[in-house]
Order: sequence, then C-alpha cells, then structure tokens
Amino acid sequence: MKKLMFRAYADGSFGECFVTNKFVYNEGYPISFKVMSGENGVIVTGRHSPHDCSGCWEIGIQPISEDADFPWDIRVRFTAYTPALEINAPDDVTVEPE
Repeated sequence: MKKLMFRAYADGSFGECFVTNKFVYNEGYPISFKVMSGENGVIVTGRHSPHDCSGCWEIGIQPISEDADFPWDIRVRFTAYTPALEINAPDDVTVEPE
C-alpha cells in the first residue's frame, strides 16, 4: 500500500505530497486529481475557500463512477489553514491532474 496525502500550500498550490509530489497552482479555480488503481478510483478536488476565511482551503472527494468499488482507507485531518486528505491506496495507484 502507498499512503497519499493531498493538501494545499501557502503559495496557492494543491496536490499530492507523499508519493508523487504532483502540484497544480490555483488560478482561482478548483484543482482536481484523478486517483486510479485498475478500474477503481476517485477524484480529489481542492479549492480556495469562497467563504470569509482568507487563505483557507476545502478538499472534496468523489468516486470515479457510481458503480466503482472503493475499498481504500481514507482519512481527513487538519494542518494549519488546510485540511489534508490521506488515502491508503494499492501500490499500482496513479495520480494525474484533471
């Protein structure tokens, strides 16, 4: 298993920081990554909070399809101004910006 962690940084980037180190700079739009292993997967999305919380971030997650099996362990924790989404994924997991 690989432990992925998605989170945001003060420079306005969002991405996965434990395994792939893939980040995208936020230009005012949500940033999404497709996380896949075989036919199973999720979309992880981060965005700057539109609420009155300057500098804060939101993280969302959705299955790749309504029929997808998703047996992976997922946790959310908080690190300063951003939630962090941890996924324990199979070793063949791929992470790509959407």
